[in-house]
Amino acid sequence: MGRIKDYFTSQGLSVGDIPLALLYHEVISVAFAAAVWSACYQVQPALTLSKPLGRVLPPAARANTASLYTAALGAAEKQVVRQAWLRKLPLVRSAEPQRLVVSLAESLVTRGAMKPITFVGKLWLSYEAVLFTKRLFAPPSKAARKQLAVSN
Repeated sequence: MGRIKDYFTSQGLSVGDIPLALLYHEVISVAFAAAVWSACYQVQPALTLSKPLGRVLPPAARANTASLYTAALGAAEKQVVRQAWLRKLPLVRSAEPQRLVVSLAESLVTRGAMKPITFVGKLWLSYEAVLFTKRLFAPPSKAARKQLAVSN
């Protein structure tokens, strides 16, 4: 644990930077989730994948799967319609409830599959964002103040 602490300290980070890092991590996570959900709503990957899989399944299994899918979609659509707060969001207001539900499920699967990469990526982005914020709001160094005084 000492080497990790020494590394972060050498980079100019301290325990006091953890809340900012968590904030950046959550903002990045929400933005990524919204982007993937939006992409899935537009692209509809389930339709692309279901066509080849539909040819492989026997007809009885296709009919059973289709009826279960339709029932689940109907129940999910009712839940979306009941959520008044969703209708307040401009992007969701004009969206089709069934596609919202399907695209949410698709985005959850997509993000789950990408988690080993995105987890590390979000940690790195949070780390870089904290360093950038610290540099942006850090008081000027003595050399910078001296240079500014000389130029004036």
